[in-house]
Amino acid sequence: MRPCPNDISFLETLPPGAPVGIVGVPPLPVMALLEKKRATIFDLDESIVKRDMEETILYLPRVYCAILRTVVMNSFHLDLQAIVIDVGPG
Repeated sequence: MRPCPNDISFLETLPPGAPVGIVGVPPLPVMALLEKKRATIFDLDESIVKRDMEETILYLPRVYCAILRTVVMNSFHLDLQAIVIDVGPG
């Protein structure tokens, strides 16, 4: 995966049905493109992978936000083609 802060054109290269993780609520154009590609969407801030959260301690301190630790856990254990994160305005 590669970071593409404001450019969603990389989503055009996804194969049909590609597994894509989302965090937050991506903008409508992103979701429309994922729908067009019939992407399999995983909401990464939901507990999908049933593993011990302590596995994230190598990457995030224990006191770190549980939601972000869940995102990290899911991201490590799901075979995703892309991750789209909505960071909000600014």
